[in-house]
Amino acid sequence: MIERDIKAALVDRLVERGDLAGDAVVVNEMAVADKERRADLVVANGKLQAFEIKSDADKLDRLEGQIGTFLAHFDKVTIVCGSKHTNSILDQVSAQVEVWVVTRSLNGVQWKQARRGISVPVSDRDRIISFLPKKEAIRALRAAGISCAWDTPRAELIYWAEKMPVSALKNAVLDYVKSRYAEVNKTFMRRRSRRGTRPSHIELLSLYREERRGERDEPSIAFDLDNEEQTRAASHPLAIDITKLPGACKNETGPIFVIPRG
Repeated sequence: MIERDIKAALVDRLVERGDLAGDAVVVNEMAVADKERRADLVVANGKLQAFEIKSDADKLDRLEGQIGTFLAHFDKVTIVCGSKHTNSILDQVSAQVEVWVVTRSLNGVQWKQARRGISVPVSDRDRIISFLPKKEAIRALRAAGISCAWDTPRAELIYWAEKMPVSALKNAVLDYVKSRYAEVNKTFMRRRSRRGTRPSHIELLSLYREERRGERDEPSIAFDLDNEEQTRAASHPLAIDITKLPGACKNETGPIFVIPRG
């Protein structure tokens, strides 16, 4: 299974487990540590959880650095991998990290928990507040009764954050992430509700997917058409098969047609 297939299967598993119930949100490729790293999937429910995906086609040379950063910023870290890397990952990473193994068989996607990890709530205020844009951080501080000026430099926010309870600061982060991704998650859940999550659905969980497509010189397009819509799209004179675009991942189920916007 390639990464985007694993992401789709992972979201289905999280839904089945109830991890995305209520106001919980799932985020695709969240930047952390001043954009030094990107977590493949992040879940914000009662805590912040990071999921790092390592398919059998991936290398593990960056794994130690990635997991070190994620453990410093997230309350729970889980690696989802193919069977090829299981033993190497178990040897490399802390026992704090949970490890799930995913494989595809004739019976569908199979899951195995190779190691049960533990949640260790982050208590470092500097790392917690790093999830908040400056204005949101100041708003959280002022809501807690801390007289922090709106023009306070970003570098000084940690001084004021020391006066705020860790629990209140973490709640501010969770509220911000949930609010920021609420609409994209509603759209995503609506699209996946009938037949489960497809790999093409995952793009819906990224706020900046349009900008990223522009950076790759790809057309601005409407992803995630259902089967009936795919049939109509394929006959459209401007239809594009995105599986044939430069750098596109091979789609095992066939072409994916989209219609350019505008």
